[in-house]
Amino acid sequence: MTLGPIGTQLSEILAQHVRVADIHDERQFYETFAEHLHAARHSVWIWAPWTAGRIRSVLPLLAEVVARGIAVVVFVRDPSDKGQKKAASQEYVDQLRQVVTTALSVRLGWDNTH
Repeated sequence: MTLGPIGTQLSEILAQHVRVADIHDERQFYETFAEHLHAARHSVWIWAPWTAGRIRSVLPLLAEVVARGIAVVVFVRDPSDKGQKKAASQEYVDQLRQVVTTALSVRLGWDNTH
């Protein structure tokens, strides 16, 4: 698949600001995630569909980044999302909001309420 001229230009711009890590399993994810957080110098932007119990394991890492004066912006699914409707999920999002600089709720582009 070719990106076309606009897609190629957008890809080149994003490549200056986005890191993509090759992660093969769940254990490697946390190690790689921690390495990137420790290397952050200006800001961290995260799409976080994983606002579940495991978020507690990354909150200390995110808090360390914020303590270094680095902005941490996290996009989470909004409360209308099927998985986010649970009280526990909302509690995890609340905990995340207490740690990061900004947590933005995003409504997905498809209906997943069933």
